[in-house]
Amino acid sequence: MARATLNGIAVAFDDTGQGDDVLLLVHGHPFNRSMWAPQVATLHGSGWRVVVPDLRGYGETTVVPGKGRCKHAGTRGCGDPLTVT
Repeated sequence: MARATLNGIAVAFDDTGQGDDVLLLVHGHPFNRSMWAPQVATLHGSGWRVVVPDLRGYGETTVVPGKGRCKHAGTRGCGDPLTVT
């Protein structure tokens, strides 16, 4: 597990594999990044670099006072700590 601090949020994520082909897997409510473990193993074995974050307030990513957990559909509104829009 790796961590990156973005906009004051400590984001926990797994980054598996290498190369230019990157796949970002984003979990939904109420899960965390561990839900993707079976897929990560298969995708990594197929040559993909796979990045799997815990969204704000889930798993090992911090909760920001006043913002709480990310409960929006998709990455819109949740991608802010990952700079995903």
